[in-house]
Amino acid sequence: MGVTNTKGLKVLMSTGTVPGAVIPTAITSAAPAVVTVADTAGMADGQVVKMTDTGFEELDGQLFVVGGLTGTDFNLVGSDTTNTTGTLAVTPLATYYDDTTDMEQLCLSTIGVNPETSTPVSVATFCDTSAQVDGIEAGAGTIDLGFWLDKDDAGYAALMAAESDSAERVFKITFPGGNGDMVFEGTVSGLNFTDIPLDGSPALIANITLVSKYEHRF
Repeated sequence: MGVTNTKGLKVLMSTGTVPGAVIPTAITSAAPAVVTVADTAGMADGQVVKMTDTGFEELDGQLFVVGGLTGTDFNLVGSDTTNTTGTLAVTPLATYYDDTTDMEQLCLSTIGVNPETSTPVSVATFCDTSAQVDGIEAGAGTIDLGFWLDKDDAGYAALMAAESDSAERVFKITFPGGNGDMVFEGTVSGLNFTDIPLDGSPALIANITLVSKYEHRF
């Protein structure tokens, strides 16, 4: 597959509604891991799914994408439990986000990814002018979402609501050309105008503080 253009890229953000959930009864040691549940009704390939309390450290607390859906099974696209030492816990849960009912599409003009790094702190002395100690552990970073002002756009309303309630949101960026999905959780920590031109559309940016590092699932 060759390099593809970003035209057709799709960005979705959870709206804060209660997502669907299923209880895993089995999880395979494979790449990708296959999850068995009683019934996958309501689920669809391509949905974001969050795994919690499964007993697999490779999965717990992480976002994946549903794939290979059948009536009772689905793959966790981007997962690898091949070498796991985990076993299924007592109260596992798979929470899934429907693209239509649980998420809102964001019509963006730019996406900026800003990873954080830990900066060493100088403890230099006359005896050792280069002495350093580790700095504060780096956070997951931030992502900036740029867009144009349109008060009637449902995505703008969803971003305003997310900034207001400061609740964590799930995001999915689907790359065109079958290049997978970027998935992450974060809070909208700022929503600001960046440019109000004399002739042109006002520009805004939404600052997303990541809860954990984004993942590219494919």
